[in-house]
Amino acid sequence: MAFVLSKTMPFIFQCPYADCRKFMLLEDSTRGSAVDCIVCRRPMQVDASSAGSATPATTKSPSWSLTVPATSDSSHRIHPCPHCHATLRLSAGKTGDIKCPKCKHVFTI
Repeated sequence: MAFVLSKTMPFIFQCPYADCRKFMLLEDSTRGSAVDCIVCRRPMQVDASSAGSATPATTKSPSWSLTVPATSDSSHRIHPCPHCHATLRLSAGKTGDIKCPKCKHVFTI
């Protein structure tokens, strides 16, 4: 049995739309071109230079950004929103209902 090695390698990137954010595996040949998300079916432009970087093809990137400062103390923990996958920084002992500041989805921890 003979194996043929390809010169291209698939790469993983994330849908840039806030309500989707699913990870996909794309062929190397899609770099620098517009493709549709395999989940939400919306168009996005795949960056030619690096894996994991895509922008919506029809809209600008959002003007807001949800960043979580790095913390080394144990007084907080990082938890993703189950609806929009935004990263939330919560107090270590926080339990009960949480409201995501990005999508306003309420979920229980």
